Amino acid sequence: MGSAQVASSAYLPAPLNAAPVIPDYPQFGRGPVPADSGAVAAWTGVVQPFFDDAAARRFLRCLEAGKPFDVVGGTIDAHAPANTSHWADPWLVNMQTCFTLLVLEFEGKAHPRAYALRPEISLYCNPNPHLRCDKTIRVGRQELPALCIYSGAAFSYRSEWPKIVQFLDQTSAYLGRHLIWLHTRVENGSPARVPSPGELILDVLPRIQADPVASIAPRRSSRWVGYWPGPVAPSGFSEHLRTVRPSQECWCCSGERYRDCHRPFEECFARRALVS
Repeated sequence: MGSAQVASSAYLPAPLNAAPVIPDYPQFGRGPVPADSGAVAAWTGVVQPFFDDAAARRFLRCLEAGKPFDVVGGTIDAHAPANTSHWADPWLVNMQTCFTLLVLEFEGKAHPRAYALRPEISLYCNPNPHLRCDKTIRVGRQELPALCIYSGAAFSYRSEWPKIVQFLDQTSAYLGRHLIWLHTRVENGSPARVPSPGELILDVLPRIQADPVASIAPRRSSRWVGYWPGPVAPSGFSEHLRTVRPSQECWCCSGERYRDCHRPFEECFARRALVS
C-alpha cells in the first residue's frame, strides 16, 4: 500500500449555493486540498446513484445487455425494461444510498481521483474488488483508497465536455455497481451463507483491530463476495501487457503512454515470474 497523504477531517458536503461549483453538479463545492497530494483542486459533495430500487434493477439490466444509460447530477437514469425477472432483484432493496465524496483534480494529463468519505469505502469498511490502494489519503484516522473507477487505457474523455463532469458521471456509475456488489454478497465460507434481502451485513473490522498500538488480538472476520456487473478492465501485469498497446494511455490514469509509465516495470515483473 502506498504512503497515505494527510487530509483535513473537516470535509463536509458543500452547500448548494457554494461557489464555484461544477457544471451539472451544483451540490459540489471547493474544499481544502490535502497536503502533499499533488492535487490542484479538491471538491466535496454528495451523489445518489439510485432514486429507488427499480432504478437499480434497470441499471443492472443495462450493464448486462451492454446498453447505454444516462447520469443526471449523480443519479443514474437507465431505460432498460424491468418486466423480466432477474436472480438479483430480490436483493436489490433499500438502494437509495447517498455518498459523500472527496474528488481531487490534478494539473496536466492525470485523471481526477475520488474517495468515498461517507459511507466509507475502504479495505475495512464496505470493501469491493476495485480499489486503488496505491493512492490513499488519510482523513482523521481513516485511511481511504481511491476508487478504481476505470482504466485509463479503456476510457477516453470527450473534449467538448468538462473532464470533471465526465469523471463524476463515471464515479456515479461506479458507485451504482458498488451498491449492487454490496447487496448481492455471499459469505465466502463453507458452507456459504446467502443473506436475506435487505439484511445488514456487519463485515466491518473494528477500528481497534486495525490500530497498530492496539493490544487486542484480531478476531476472524467473514469475507463476503458480491456480483460486480458489467465489463471490467483487465488487471494484473500479465493482462496489462497482453491487452494494452505501448502507445495507449496507461491503465493507472496518469495520462502518460503505457510505454512511458507502467510498461517497463510490468515487463520486469513478467521476466521475474518466468524465471521463478
